[in-house]
Amino acid sequence: MSYIKQYHIDNGFRFVVLDSKFDKYICQCIDYKKGCPWRLRASYSKRSSKWEIRKIDGSHTCLSTMQLADHVNLDSNQIGYIFMNSVKENPSIPIKTLIAEIKKSFRIFDFIWQSLEW
Repeated sequence: MSYIKQYHIDNGFRFVVLDSKFDKYICQCIDYKKGCPWRLRASYSKRSSKWEIRKIDGSHTCLSTMQLADHVNLDSNQIGYIFMNSVKENPSIPIKTLIAEIKKSFRIFDFIWQSLEW
């Protein structure tokens, strides 16, 4: 799921989750009803013990002018996933340094940062 979020964040696309269960994940472009055909279905495979993309309908045909810091799919879970390796490599990394890396990576300004609850 994190790879799907990261792809959309990196490319400026947005999606909404239609169904998310322990074995099924369905999402579509936020502009699906406006004509963008992108839709994805994934399911959890007991055999491989991994999530597998089963079907992708279309490609994104929408355009986004969304700023990275305002991206609808950028949440605290995704930020944690992205910076998890930094913490694993250096568990004693100062919190201030980690916050500075996050702000720099996502161009988050102080007034936005202060509104987030950590």
